Amino acid sequence: MLKDAYAATVDEVADMTWETWIRETNQDDDRRYDELMDTCEGKSVLEFGCGNGGFLRRIKNVAARVTGIELMDAARENLTQEGISVY
Repeated sequence: MLKDAYAATVDEVADMTWETWIRETNQDDDRRYDELMDTCEGKSVLEFGCGNGGFLRRIKNVAARVTGIELMDAARENLTQEGISVY
């Protein structure tokens, strides 16, 4: 099941540029940030399946530390270049 969900996500973003993928998730990233910023303030945040890192980019402004877990190689590489720790 997890493998199928991962494959579907990879297929959905395979033809997108990095910038397009980020734009596509902006609304949901904003929603999650608004809902969780008070809870995450000053804490370490670990996001499983962080995708393009939109939520982590936002929450790092209030969290003590952010880290992501992501299966997609290209996403991990891009986020690492942006200075976000991703495994």
